[in-house]
Amino acid sequence: MHLELKYPANWEVRSHGKQIGIFEPLENSSDNFEDNMVIWTEEMPMAISDSIYSRAATAELLIKDSALKIDRQPPKKIGTTTYYPFAFSYLRGDSSWFHISGYTVVSGTRGYNFSCISTREAAARHQAQFEMILSHVKLLP
Repeated sequence: MHLELKYPANWEVRSHGKQIGIFEPLENSSDNFEDNMVIWTEEMPMAISDSIYSRAATAELLIKDSALKIDRQPPKKIGTTTYYPFAFSYLRGDSSWFHISGYTVVSGTRGYNFSCISTREAAARHQAQFEMILSHVKLLP
């Protein structure tokens, strides 16, 4: 992955192909969704700017689902890294609403993607925790 990551000790790491995810444990017996952050990288043939990479990432989402209303946000410094954030909500087939906060950053020819997923009701509560994790990310060569 070419990064160092610090996250809460009670979160579980799971890998799936070229992605890793860190998952918060269920909070109580009525909680039915593990809020999580999924991380993946993309190797590019040449370096591009963070803003272009972020635009490409959100364009790819819109190609998959043109109905998404993506809120592209201004660059945000979290810790020592400047991320390019975006956010959207979506309705799952079982009528559950989810909120995605995405963050992208480029280092050399490597694009990093961080997708933070919560139920829509818990999104505001988890935002600070996701950004705390992002504040400790160290991109490696």
